Amino acid sequence: MESTLEQQLQWYLAGLKTSGVEFVRTAAPPPAGFFAPTADEAAAEVIQERQPLAVLASEYDSCVRCTSIASTRLGTVPGVGPVGARLFVLADAPRADDVKAKQPFTGPLGETLTKMLKAIGIDREAEAYISTALRCRPAGDRKPTEKETANCRAFLERELKIVQPKFILCLGEAAGQSLMQEQAPLAKLRATVHDLRGTKVVCTHHPAAFATNPKAKSEAWADLQLLQKQLQ
Repeated sequence: MESTLEQQLQWYLAGLKTSGVEFVRTAAPPPAGFFAPTADEAAAEVIQERQPLAVLASEYDSCVRCTSIASTRLGTVPGVGPVGARLFVLADAPRADDVKAKQPFTGPLGETLTKMLKAIGIDREAEAYISTALRCRPAGDRKPTEKETANCRAFLERELKIVQPKFILCLGEAAGQSLMQEQAPLAKLRATVHDLRGTKVVCTHHPAAFATNPKAKSEAWADLQLLQKQLQ
């Protein structure tokens, strides 16, 4: 029978002892932080992992698939947040303030979203990636059409592949329909947990609806609690 590695080691040590060797020096463990990257190395890693997102952002600016929007737009809005974020938040389209800031959910709506996420234990800056189904602002902040979000679908798929979230929160009917690829109304999309290729998805009202729909805020809170159970 072949001897085990442990038996071989015991025989080897016994032989050393017979030869007069009293102890065997072992290598000391490396000092704490020995393998930790330097600040420059950590910064370089962040730049490298975000490079695909930068490439995507440059492609938004050159996209002309939605001809009516592309001819009058003031700019496009890329997603914002850390690669590897637990939660991917998807809204319908940028607002006017978002175009100026070059990031989604700024101003009062952004403050509301931050409070919504905080209420379920999510730090917006550290744990959430915020994006939109449409990268351009439709005139008058109207709801994007199915064709418009379909034109941006490839961008969204690539963004999800880069970020690789475990959970997705869709804000508004257009966002939920775009992500789930179905035309069901928000009333049927919300209040349940969907599965998108292994990623848990919850749909709810866009914060902009809180001012005009009396039920939206309480229904959104119920949906957020549903998401919180999944997060836990």
